[in-house]
Amino acid sequence: MLRRLNSLVKSSVRAADGDIGRVADAYFDDERWAVRYLVVDTGMWLGWHVLIAPQSITATDWNNNLIEVGLTRNQVEQSPRADLQHPLSRLYETEFYTHFGYPPYWDAPPAWGSAVAPVTMDTSMAAARAQAVAIEHVEGVGPSTGAGADLPAAPASDDLPATEDPPVASAADSRVRSWREVKGYHISASDGEIGHIDDLLFDDKSWLVRFIEVDTSNWIGGKSVLVPRSALRDVSWPDRLLHVTLTRAQVQNSPRTDEAHLTGALEQELDDYYRS
Repeated sequence: MLRRLNSLVKSSVRAADGDIGRVADAYFDDERWAVRYLVVDTGMWLGWHVLIAPQSITATDWNNNLIEVGLTRNQVEQSPRADLQHPLSRLYETEFYTHFGYPPYWDAPPAWGSAVAPVTMDTSMAAARAQAVAIEHVEGVGPSTGAGADLPAAPASDDLPATEDPPVASAADSRVRSWREVKGYHISASDGEIGHIDDLLFDDKSWLVRFIEVDTSNWIGGKSVLVPRSALRDVSWPDRLLHVTLTRAQVQNSPRTDEAHLTGALEQELDDYYRS
């Protein structure tokens, strides 16, 4: 089913042993347009933003804006710190994936590496590590008293500590984009501008962006339309401009939608319309 990134950003995130915070942003890669990370504001708990990958999500309650992850708060706290004032580097992503034991998505053609969706990824490395941490905790290596008694031990010294300066990327090194930054980018059809990005709609199984919601209020007066991501020709990131292969008339006459109609039937209607 289709979901809106704007709605996702309102969600609370809960670990296996307590709340983490609220989603403040989402990062997607600029090649496959898959949602790669949720940026979570941890509030008073940690005081900084952490990244959560869709691979760690175990349950979603879309009606109540709640996301549950199969991680402990300690795992999240000890994860590599990201400098969100700069683009994320591949070096940082490698450290992040190593920390959680996930196979990298960039080594294979599909959007999620060897898997078809985040939930089908091989997380055996993460499971083995979690088991090792649990054994250390039982044997007294981890904390045994006080407020952290029920949390796993901290990762080994070769993991990136939360206090270490995060790697800084150059723009050329970056492959992921912030949703909050991309929102508002202008969109140009083959025969002129049609509006700006108001939302991105993604599939809640594959976490792939399927449609771009375009606010055309400056052109045809208040109408929002959906443009398939597959119609995207290219993006000028410095100019904040997306080019699509459609005409203005095609966009103007596309099926209208609202929150209540984000169903498979709508997807089929849109696919049929843009194929015709």
